Amino acid sequence: MAVAIRDELDFPGTEGRPLQIRTNLFPINRQDEGLEVGVYMVEGVRILHAQPGGDRRGRGGPPRGGGAAGRAISSEPIPIFPNELFDIFCRILDPDLGGAGRIPLKGYSTRDDNTMQIFVIPPIPQSVLPLMTPRLFHEVDKRRGKVVGNINMTVKYLRNVDFYAMQVYNDFRELMKTGLIESLAMLFKNQNYIQIGNNLFTLQGKKSIYNVIDVLGGMKVRIHTEVLQRPMLSINMTFATCLRVTVPLLYVYLALIIRRDISEIQFRITDLPKDLTLSGGHLEAFRQVVKGLDIQSHEVYNRTHQGRYKVTDITTLPASKIRCKDRQATPLNEYFISNGYDILLPHMNAVEVKRGAKTYSIPMEHCFVSDTPQKLRHSMTLFKRDIIALTAIPPEPRFQFIDKIGRELSHCLAAPDDAQRTLLTDLNMRIDAPISMEARVLDQPATHFKEKPNFLAMPYTRKKVQYIFFNLATTTPFLYGPPPVKSLEGFIYYLYERLNIDIDWRDMLYAHDFQRDTPLSDKRLLADFTNKIQEVLGHLRDGNISYYPEEHQLIFFVLLPDEAQYDTAVLRGTGKAMLTSAGFVSQFFRPENFIKLNTDAIRFHVAMKVNAKLGGINNIPIDSNLRWNRFLEIPTMFVGIDTRNSTERNQRGIVAVSASCNVEATQYAFYRRRNHLDSRYSINWTGIIDDALRNFHGPFPERVFILRAGMDEHNLAKGEAMSEIYEIEVVMENYCYSIGKPRPKITYIGYNRAHNIRFMRDDDILTLPVDPEYRNDDGLRYNVPRGTVVDHQITHRSTFYMVTHTTNQGTVKPVKYIITKDDNFIVANDLLSVLYTLCCLTPRTNFPIRRPLPIAYCSLLLDHTVDTLADPYADAEIDRPINIHRNLKAIPFFV
Repeated sequence: MAVAIRDELDFPGTEGRPLQIRTNLFPINRQDEGLEVGVYMVEGVRILHAQPGGDRRGRGGPPRGGGAAGRAISSEPIPIFPNELFDIFCRILDPDLGGAGRIPLKGYSTRDDNTMQIFVIPPIPQSVLPLMTPRLFHEVDKRRGKVVGNINMTVKYLRNVDFYAMQVYNDFRELMKTGLIESLAMLFKNQNYIQIGNNLFTLQGKKSIYNVIDVLGGMKVRIHTEVLQRPMLSINMTFATCLRVTVPLLYVYLALIIRRDISEIQFRITDLPKDLTLSGGHLEAFRQVVKGLDIQSHEVYNRTHQGRYKVTDITTLPASKIRCKDRQATPLNEYFISNGYDILLPHMNAVEVKRGAKTYSIPMEHCFVSDTPQKLRHSMTLFKRDIIALTAIPPEPRFQFIDKIGRELSHCLAAPDDAQRTLLTDLNMRIDAPISMEARVLDQPATHFKEKPNFLAMPYTRKKVQYIFFNLATTTPFLYGPPPVKSLEGFIYYLYERLNIDIDWRDMLYAHDFQRDTPLSDKRLLADFTNKIQEVLGHLRDGNISYYPEEHQLIFFVLLPDEAQYDTAVLRGTGKAMLTSAGFVSQFFRPENFIKLNTDAIRFHVAMKVNAKLGGINNIPIDSNLRWNRFLEIPTMFVGIDTRNSTERNQRGIVAVSASCNVEATQYAFYRRRNHLDSRYSINWTGIIDDALRNFHGPFPERVFILRAGMDEHNLAKGEAMSEIYEIEVVMENYCYSIGKPRPKITYIGYNRAHNIRFMRDDDILTLPVDPEYRNDDGLRYNVPRGTVVDHQITHRSTFYMVTHTTNQGTVKPVKYIITKDDNFIVANDLLSVLYTLCCLTPRTNFPIRRPLPIAYCSLLLDHTVDTLADPYADAEIDRPINIHRNLKAIPFFV
């Protein structure tokens, strides 16, 4: 495919070594170019007839009691929701649709409840619906055969679908959003594929974890319209982790929390201790797994309904102490026994469930996972290693699967079965062979770590470092080695002697061993830990410990207990929250890593985090990085933005912002805000961007280089991103006007990984060396190396793909960058080099990662925030700023 001629400032870039690659993109062809698809905007309202009296008014009517008794009261227009509106559209216009062989398809609904787009293949004649001319239709509204009002529907013929529009989101993409997966489900029905969400999966070859989680393989197919000349179809392998159907909820607990394969044990409820109850870490972990699941139970509350419910929580109380909501307030266990169901575990936690608007409690032993496959929303955090081991597929077998699906889909479209009429066949679509093309591989930017990978660029020496040690672990992991305090002293000596951080092992101000004498319960350990932190903070505040903030920097080291026995997430979150709110940094250790502090890899990895938290700088670009140094000749402030939203749509999330505060872009300031109530992305930028400009050290910035993560492609291209840019510009304009400076020009680039695109080397592995990380693995060696750039043929002029990291399993996923705004007209080669350099500067590793530094900071700050807030998405917290202690505002305390 020919590449369009571009301006010298546009992509593609010119630097890099050529590399032939394969993609999973299949160009789409239309065999019938004359077939058109109409786009219609439809709006509908229901108007109820006047009813006598005030008690039978329609929704939205005047207040009760507003007129004389018996006066007729009319309804105000009631919006008709999209699902019903589509049915009404099809019914009213049936003579011009089904009766004339036309196919109506649901489009997207707008923010207004009563407006939606509908597609029709081919368009309705303009004699019925003229172009851009609204037409009003009426229908009698009947309920149970009785006329109760009228339905008014307005239809406006907007345009025909442009199949070759190159926007990220356009009519064709919207048309295919629902039609594509429905078409594929029909075309692959004979191969036993089932639809789960927006993907297709097969039960053949499924894999199991603990005989309770099923890992299903399948296909993920998406439409891409922001490419040159014609749309494309991406085909990729995907996986779903589902719970086994109809297994008892207690099986799930035994398998996933105690990590026992239920096929290896003879499980009977009578074998379990009758006083069994869940608490602490096991309870919290179990809640993560089952919250939101559909379950089944014996129907004891309403005999007219099937016993299907949704789990809302696992209680801390046993079922014996919970009472039903009947008039007698019967104890839950007694209620089930009276209905003929034995209770063998009277002290086991009850399960809180809901059905519709009603909530219930059910004894856990009478709860069963529902009989339909359910994806586990929270399984990745608990079973990430197990799942990745089963789903990390290297490039060769992945692309073999992609080719197989592509061939089968091509055959189905070329010779469709009359019984399998689909949107794809109705549009007479075909797919061509997948795109192979030439990419470029950039050299790794010159940084300190590239030259000296095991030494810090700028060790912390500004103040003398002192430390406090809290040991929460039991003595068991350390029976055959030095005591923990001696291991920590050895690590401190390494920081001083090898890495030149100004810290001495003799400068430990305080140490406490919580479980030296006897193991504590989960609840007692948390209470003792909390009390001890409060006590030590009080001593620091009162001057009872020899610590002087003007002369010293203080860090807390905390050794956690075994996570199999204790809720380490709560201990870590509570400890970090208390220490950071007091203005102190901390480093938490897992026992398995603490034992390895004498190994080079582990101790240097921890040392990098310690140095960054103290205020040191681990890695910097060096003089030979010419493009970076020339780029910074124009004073530039780098800004990162990322969002973490709740899974609940009625809650809002958190936005993290980082901003460089010196001309070398080595130091950053950090900010946190909650979303506006009317947006999942927008925040109040006053007090952020103006504060960052005010505290910038060096010449006033002439450009602001913004990297935006946590936003989907639609919003990056033309949605919320444009509003965010405008709000930032307004705040900058006002601040710059107040100090008499010109406003810096903005470059705003989106970061996105949810694109379904994959690459694979398609050369003979001789034209370009294999990435050193892949040399010892034949499966990984077909991954594209670090520095791979794809910025033509399959991209829009404002998008490009880049790989700056490696993977130790499976197929590396490229990052897609979307240039939303570039008032600085940055040359392509400069932009690519700057982004690659920023990916090399993370404070936690000495090799490049996928995220450029500004948004890498934001992601870590969001992790810290979610871990340390008791309920980070609570509605009561939305308008409350999440302040950062002044001592930590310019220190990456969260890495």
